[in-house]
Amino acid sequence: MTLSDIKRTVERYVAAMADEKDLYYALCCVSYYDVSLARLRDYIIDNPYSSLLATLEMNATNTESYP
Repeated sequence: MTLSDIKRTVERYVAAMADEKDLYYALCCVSYYDVSLARLRDYIIDNPYSSLLATLEMNATNTESYP
């Protein structure tokens, strides 16, 4: 399985959820997890819309909401 396979799967899943609730989403995939997580957090914080970020760290799911 490659990163593009994972990206394609996640895009389909998120798009299906967004279509059901009329939401917008951004998906960022890079090979360096910590760097991509920091960039995604920065993007969400600078965004004027309410957002929810879910991460998997040390086999635990964490969620953060941003107003």
